[in-house]
This record gives sequence, C-alpha cells and structure tokens, in this order.
Amino acid sequence: MNCVAYYYAWPCCRFFVVSRKNRKKAMTIYEHLCAAGGTKTLIDLVESAGLESPFSLDVMKKIAYQVCDYLDL
Repeated sequence: MNCVAYYYAWPCCRFFVVSRKNRKKAMTIYEHLCAAGGTKTLIDLVESAGLESPFSLDVMKKIAYQVCDYLDL
C-alpha cells in the first residue's frame, strides 16, 4: 500500500518542481494529466505527460533538494 501512495504522490511533487521554474509548462502538464486521466494506467499517464520515473534515485534527490530550498532548510 505504501508504494501505491508514494507513486500517487510523486506527480504532485514533480508538478511542484516544474511550477516553480515554468508555470506555463506546469499548466500544460496539468491539463494533459486531467484530460488523459482515467484513460491510462498511472505509469502510462505520468510518462505521457513527460514526467520522469519516480523510481529513479536521481529524480527523488532533485525533488528533495528543491523542496528543501523552497522551505529554506
């Protein structure tokens, strides 16, 4: 169950990172995710939106550093 919850939370974290750099791109990704929602598996949906795999250690490090920067940690 934890793995499933983690995978659902990941696009939100990635979306946060993109939105800090480029709001227009973030909205495009969001609109794509909303339009395609329910038509694909979560893995296929994330890939079709151009988001990186959450199972890559490098991706999680990038997200963690950017969230820490945002929180001034």
